[in-house]
Amino acid sequence: MFYRISNPILKKDYLLILKILKDYSDKIAIVYYPSVENKNDMEIRTALMNFYLETDWMKKWPRTINSKKARVDFYAYNHSSYTLLKKSRSLININQEQTIDVFFLLNNRCVFYSVIHEDIYVVTDPKLAEAFRIAGYPLLKIPASSSKFF
Repeated sequence: MFYRISNPILKKDYLLILKILKDYSDKIAIVYYPSVENKNDMEIRTALMNFYLETDWMKKWPRTINSKKARVDFYAYNHSSYTLLKKSRSLININQEQTIDVFFLLNNRCVFYSVIHEDIYVVTDPKLAEAFRIAGYPLLKIPASSSKFF
């Protein structure tokens, strides 16, 4: 069972979500769609460069029928990268909505993912879901998806 955040996410929510995820994840996977041009996606890559781990290419995504091949860059997520993202606000830049999706992983398993341009925010870990409930986010139960990350 997965849990979808049912309320719209505002800028102030992103900072709280980043903080909650700091204690439940150790890696960020940022998905870039090369067919969608956007100069602003370089901001996030530049901000996280010191935390870069590896790049992979994927085609299958949760809850999609047909997907384009996309670049996935993996970065370490720890106190330092959290602090950097909090200060740069690069994940909440409205200009990036059409060009990136974000997965937060713990031990290479997804615990949270976001498809910003579709207003989709999904928690895949029950303990993390409880942390979101305690923080005041209403969650809807949804069927689990399959992906390389789940």
